[in-house]
Amino acid sequence: VAWEQPLHVEFLGRYAEGRQPTFDKLVCTSDFIALNARVTPDTVQAAANINLNKLRARLADFVNLGDVVLDGEAAASLVGQRHPDGTFRAEATVALKNFKALDHNGRGLTEPALRVHLAATGKAPDGALVRLDTASGTLAAAGDELRVALVEPVANVRELSSGSVDVHLTGDLARWKTRAATVVGMPAFDLTGAIEARGKAKLSKESVTVDRLAVTLTKPKLTRWLDLDEPIMSAVGDLTYTRATGRAAFTQLTVNSVPLSVDRGTVVFERRADGEFIVGGSGPCVADLNRLGKTVGLYADATGPDAVTGRGTGPLRFRYEAGVTTFGGTLDVTSFGYGPKEKFIWFEPALRVEAEGVYSDKADSVTLNSARVERPGLALDA
Repeated sequence: VAWEQPLHVEFLGRYAEGRQPTFDKLVCTSDFIALNARVTPDTVQAAANINLNKLRARLADFVNLGDVVLDGEAAASLVGQRHPDGTFRAEATVALKNFKALDHNGRGLTEPALRVHLAATGKAPDGALVRLDTASGTLAAAGDELRVALVEPVANVRELSSGSVDVHLTGDLARWKTRAATVVGMPAFDLTGAIEARGKAKLSKESVTVDRLAVTLTKPKLTRWLDLDEPIMSAVGDLTYTRATGRAAFTQLTVNSVPLSVDRGTVVFERRADGEFIVGGSGPCVADLNRLGKTVGLYADATGPDAVTGRGTGPLRFRYEAGVTTFGGTLDVTSFGYGPKEKFIWFEPALRVEAEGVYSDKADSVTLNSARVERPGLALDA
């Protein structure tokens, strides 16, 4: 291993028996880092600039990183103080520029500019649990922002089994999806628009719960699975994330959109052993059949010869796993029409539709296991 610019360390320190050492001056430089710090038993002040591409090159001298990409520049600072009674205050900032971190498959995070700021107060007595009394955090990148603020203390930082935080997220939906995909596995799909989400998360040893999580999507557009293109959609519900299983369940879910609205619904996300997700949901629904038919891909033209119109109400359910979606439900439909609105091929003032079926992603086809259409004086089964 040839290291042309090895670490250069310069320090000025003091040591008293029975106490931790004090560094009045601590400077560390190399081709990938410049660090300047002052450390005492009760305080720390540090700032560093890091060239991530050169850092990766040095790490590659000792570890086989393969096609892993790490690039960009990082600037970090930390200020902290601890008092004799154990109370402390700390503040840290990390700023990334032209940041890129990709695995050997090319998946990861790319940020032209990203800044994270953290601040906290609490108590850390010698040999005892570390408690957080106040804390806040902000992540800002390309006009997107995530703000987190502690509203109830955390008794044990190591376990994070108590306390609650307010969470507020805004910004570009596609960019937040990309960031989320670096934390949890997601299938590839394009999703655009703007998002605002807000809720209060409560921590426990078994789970994380968010009461009345509110999400608003502006101009959401999705082309995989659905042909979704709406001016605005919103949802409010209670989220429970189970730590042991990774199961996330939305309950008492209300969804407001033109194609489909849901009241007191449930949506559950579960992860299989292979990393793929299982998604299921159910609830009382109100549907604009014309917009819903276009959204689910029954036809491309909502005014064309194959379009349907009407308003349907009733319970619906679905479950998606491994590229297959099973669905079923009952809708009571008013003002049902089939065909162009100017001249319907079939029109019914009222009818009931019951169906059970399966949709295959691979085949891009729907198979109806059972179907029933009923109106006064007539019932058809298939």
